[in-house]
Amino acid sequence: MPWNPGIIAKYEERTVKLKDDVPILEGIMSKKWGKEDELKQLKSDLAALDRKIQAEIAPKPEQADGIENKKAEANTIDAPTTEAKKSMVAEPEFNMYRPLQTTTRSFRTIGT
Repeated sequence: MPWNPGIIAKYEERTVKLKDDVPILEGIMSKKWGKEDELKQLKSDLAALDRKIQAEIAPKPEQADGIENKKAEANTIDAPTTEAKKSMVAEPEFNMYRPLQTTTRSFRTIGT
């Protein structure tokens, strides 16, 4: 297949343009991003604000003890007996890990 000289010239021009762009692009890549220091500062400010908010939201120790004691008193119920526990738990009738039992009885037709 013969090469078309127009196509070769087109790609040579394109290659020259791309080679001219290489030093510019390398300069951009080696340049430090100007916002990096500001980003680090903003991230540390965010972490400090987050800690401050969490500290304000969290209940104070003396308040937490009172709330927990009230909840514990409200939730105190006499322990149910074993029989009551059986009635409170719903047991499945079918156990998928145990194979079904097949009947070994033979059936007799009525009337014969």
